[in-house]
Amino acid sequence: MLYCEPYSKARAIELINGIEKIGLDVCYRDDPTMPIVLCAKSIDQNPYKSKRYHNKSTTNENKQAEVEIQHKIGNHYVKTIIDEPRLLTYESHDQHVLALSSILLLKPSRTNSDLHQFIGREICEDLIDYLLEEYGIRSCEFDQYTRLDAEKIVKNCIRKKITEFQDSQKLMALMVASNNVHNRILFCFRNLLEQLPLEPISQKVDELELITRYTTAAINPLLENLMKHVMFRWTSVANDECKSSEISLLLARPDSTISMVIGTEIGQTVGYGEVKPASQALNHKLVGKDLVRLALLSKNAIDMYHSKFVLSFLVVGHHATFYLTDGTRNGFYPMVEIAHIQLPMSLKELPLFIAQADQLIIVSSAFWSLCVDQKTDQQSSLMPTLSDNEIATIMDIHTNRKRKASASHHNH
Repeated sequence: MLYCEPYSKARAIELINGIEKIGLDVCYRDDPTMPIVLCAKSIDQNPYKSKRYHNKSTTNENKQAEVEIQHKIGNHYVKTIIDEPRLLTYESHDQHVLALSSILLLKPSRTNSDLHQFIGREICEDLIDYLLEEYGIRSCEFDQYTRLDAEKIVKNCIRKKITEFQDSQKLMALMVASNNVHNRILFCFRNLLEQLPLEPISQKVDELELITRYTTAAINPLLENLMKHVMFRWTSVANDECKSSEISLLLARPDSTISMVIGTEIGQTVGYGEVKPASQALNHKLVGKDLVRLALLSKNAIDMYHSKFVLSFLVVGHHATFYLTDGTRNGFYPMVEIAHIQLPMSLKELPLFIAQADQLIIVSSAFWSLCVDQKTDQQSSLMPTLSDNEIATIMDIHTNRKRKASASHHNH
């Protein structure tokens, strides 16, 4: 169970509105100065064993039952607030903060141990597999022969210690007319071939340079197609769903937004991005705050546009992590890590990036099939997002780099 001192009884009821039917109990203490406690039984059985959901003979009824159990798992966590008098931190409690806005953050092998009081570690891992399988992106693969050809072209440039126009042409010659996602990966390779220095720059790479030289070349082709009215922007302008939230955490402005373009107007937001240079990689408070911001922005976009999915990415130094926020779960929002990629900082590191082509194609496929090609008629229950004051009163404002960052990758 979880605890939150500033919550009133009315606010707690608002938080759980529409999901009490799943059988969770709300306990109000007699002392009005004490916090409300939200209780839930732990889940002992694992409905997401891989043999079960990979079995093609699974009936529709079983699938529906699994989805219902999935809702319960999320709501057990949503309805929790820590039962000991301590403030939450961005370093260690991203999953707790997001749960209070009905967002269930799922990262492979990086679940806060508090969640395991309700949902076992194995269930969390199997739940990720279940969702990726359901999204249809689990089996996405880049053509291995094309990957080998691209690596050969790049390694030849490394041996020559020079990149020539003909080398870019050779990469473009690997394109396939009928495979748009495949070609977008090749655009990434070509951009990086032309942008990267032969050796990593010894001076500190600041955020602006990380964005303009490295991140844009590696990510932009995956997530932009102006012919399909999708624009990838690095922007410092707060968008509509930021303004609608009354959360200054969101008004801090995302580094990147991916939007639909309607004529000359910017329309529905389908993705967000945040970037932190390597010099801030060990500042887990800033990194955690960016992750929370991405999650809340994605939820607000889903609520505002009645979307089904929103993609987000967090670049920290030379690592990029991609998330898919799901708005189809009727009252809670799984935010699933779908890929973690090492970005190249030099031409000599580009072959390693090419070797991760399967991860790139998962990201691009998820974005175009789930976030862009979707009907914005989602009818799922909308849950409230924490207000600015509520976030401020439950968060520790101090920074401590010794705090464990359970949601961060080991190399951050």
